[in-house]
Amino acid sequence: MQPVFIDDLVDGIMAAFFHGKIGNSYILCGPEVVIVKEFFTYLAHMIGKTTIPSIPGWIALLMAQVLELVSRFGRYSIPFTRCSAWMLNEGHLQL
Repeated sequence: MQPVFIDDLVDGIMAAFFHGKIGNSYILCGPEVVIVKEFFTYLAHMIGKTTIPSIPGWIALLMAQVLELVSRFGRYSIPFTRCSAWMLNEGHLQL
């Protein structure tokens, strides 16, 4: 992911609004690539924690599959899907 400062995001949206062309897409992102684990470690330090809980990717994939199955039997909103767990796990990160 590439976090972006809110001021830069607003500037980008305004520039696209006033100078962009209909049908074009614009990528608004920050200059640095940050992996998910780094982001949440930084976030944990901001709130005074030393670590964040994590689980291995294969467990997240299994949990997502179970949640998807359960959601088919009712109108449940699930926190993540197999696709989102797989994308986070692709970089060999722990969730």
